[in-house]
Amino acid sequence: MSTTCTLLLTTLVFLLPLPPLAGAARASLPRGAAIAVEDYATDFLVSPDGTFACGFYNVSPTVFSVSVWFARAAARTVVWTAAPARPVHSTGARLSLDRRAGALVLTDFDGTVVWNSTSVTGDTARARLLDTGNLVLEGGGNGAGEMVWQSFDSPTDTLLPGQRFTAARHLIYNFTREAELDVLGQFISSDDAGFVAADLAVTGVRRRLTLDADGDLRLYSLDAMTGTWTVTWMAFANPCTIHGVCGANAVCLYGPSPACVCAPGHERADAGDWTKGCLPAFRRDCSGKTKLVALPHTDFWGYDLNDGEILPFHECARRCHVTCACVAFQHKQNMECYLKSVLFNGRTFPGLPGTVYMKVPADFAMPDELLHVHQWRTHGGLAIDEEIPTCDSVADAELLLNVSAHDGGRDVGKAVWPYMYGFLSALLIVEAVVIAFGCWLFSSRGLFRPSRVWAIEEGYKLITNNFQRYTYSEIKRATNNFTDVIGSGGSGVVYKGVLEDDRVVAVKVLRNVLQSEQEFQSELSVIGRIYHMNLVRMWGCCSEGKHRILVSEHIENGLPITEKNDVYSYGVVLLELVKGVRISEWVIHGVKLADMDTRMVVKAIREKMETSDQERCVKDLMDHRLNGEFNHAQAKAMLKIAVSCLEEDRGKRPNMSSVLQALMSVEEEGR
Repeated sequence: MSTTCTLLLTTLVFLLPLPPLAGAARASLPRGAAIAVEDYATDFLVSPDGTFACGFYNVSPTVFSVSVWFARAAARTVVWTAAPARPVHSTGARLSLDRRAGALVLTDFDGTVVWNSTSVTGDTARARLLDTGNLVLEGGGNGAGEMVWQSFDSPTDTLLPGQRFTAARHLIYNFTREAELDVLGQFISSDDAGFVAADLAVTGVRRRLTLDADGDLRLYSLDAMTGTWTVTWMAFANPCTIHGVCGANAVCLYGPSPACVCAPGHERADAGDWTKGCLPAFRRDCSGKTKLVALPHTDFWGYDLNDGEILPFHECARRCHVTCACVAFQHKQNMECYLKSVLFNGRTFPGLPGTVYMKVPADFAMPDELLHVHQWRTHGGLAIDEEIPTCDSVADAELLLNVSAHDGGRDVGKAVWPYMYGFLSALLIVEAVVIAFGCWLFSSRGLFRPSRVWAIEEGYKLITNNFQRYTYSEIKRATNNFTDVIGSGGSGVVYKGVLEDDRVVAVKVLRNVLQSEQEFQSELSVIGRIYHMNLVRMWGCCSEGKHRILVSEHIENGLPITEKNDVYSYGVVLLELVKGVRISEWVIHGVKLADMDTRMVVKAIREKMETSDQERCVKDLMDHRLNGEFNHAQAKAMLKIAVSCLEEDRGKRPNMSSVLQALMSVEEEGR
């Protein structure tokens, strides 16, 4: 099953039986009876076990639809709607079981028929809502109890358990013969694609798989205590990669809260709907002079006039200038040139390779409030000076764009190469500083001097206590004697296997025990601690003789961990380096933190550091094996960095570049 989780134009909801719904409600709607929209709060059908309800659903105070919804969630979850594109008014609308035709009929305030069930027979006795969420019409007379119509035959945006699509009903495109989401949170299909919920194997959780309005497929779990839904898996970790999320001539800014902005020189087409995109505030004229607007670290996917050629910048700019249909071009660091006929699927975030250059009339004045303009004159022309957007600027929904004058593409490319060379030089310098700083930290004179306490085998025993231990023979049986290779790297080979409980796992066999010690311990320590819906679960390990093996869940289409979780795990490691022991072994205020989560640890550390005697506080938090021989200013600064990395609110965590800058400041203070 492909990532085009056009697998569904629908929502897949898995529910458990619930106690009966309290309040006045109908068990059935007899022939000739009706439900009035004015009584929507008290007059509705309810399934026997109280899981589902059917009646008038208030889309807004004055607009209603006839829907079936999940009744126990704090916010009603609609699973079927009659005529979803044609709601009715808040007065005068009726849902009736027509006495003459025996069909369900929805009429508006003026008597207009909005929808009817078009039942195949007039011998209908009643309408009932089943425990499966299926609204049915049952026959009377000789066919008493026989189903003559069901809502399952006309799905809208939801697929419920037991609901089937027949061969003659082409509502979706799906080449997967069979797909199933079980109540434990695991999705599997006949083409070996699948995923699992972050709360996998937690029993009693009600779930639903929803194709949301933004085009992202998400798996939700219901909190029985609060009645709220929590996302436990999503198809697109970066919402900006969803097709058409911001419409034409707009850019999606990826951050904690993704936002859409119009490209420079464009205005929103519809203030209430970003999918309609933006319209240019200027008139495109192929005969006039043009200038370029540079959008660094930006990409507009698709709508290319060429297949992507390797061209120098000035040639790429010239071709766009002489091609009337070209509204912009993208030039990447590897010299790839793409001419764009339409600006669609725009997105920007730090590190995205390449720059998009928009063509605008030379006399068009760009709005200053949208631009951070950094330009200078060289031989009468304006050169381009690009900036790298930071996480803060993205969160503020600002584009860091730069304007350059351009006439036929001449002299513009000359300004780009110095920028590229300067950027690469700066990157090499930063890497050298990071490597040197890391070597100093762990040298004999650094802050974290090596200790013989952490011997290899002792480290294995300490870290693997929290994981299931597998024997080498069990691993050998699970992998069928290591036959199915699914990946390899410098440290080992990854095999696919099946455990005795039928769980499909990925088995990583490390090649060199001594050289792989750090990877073995770090993967167990960090991955086993982080609870993230897009990170694979570590099921266990094998530390038998010379064998060092990691056993994790096997996911066909997993999602990468985000930058904010990377910095979170870095904070965990930093705290453990400072203390010299695992977080669970810390003792603060006389309380051992073995049964406390990381949030409680961070809170305890922050409270301790806010005391007046900070020097003693830092000494208490440092590794006792240092015997007080360490730089107090450096230790205090590193503790603050670690605590900031472990902020509960992701938006408050620093990015890795900020952490690097802070660490470099720590080094300067120690000189």
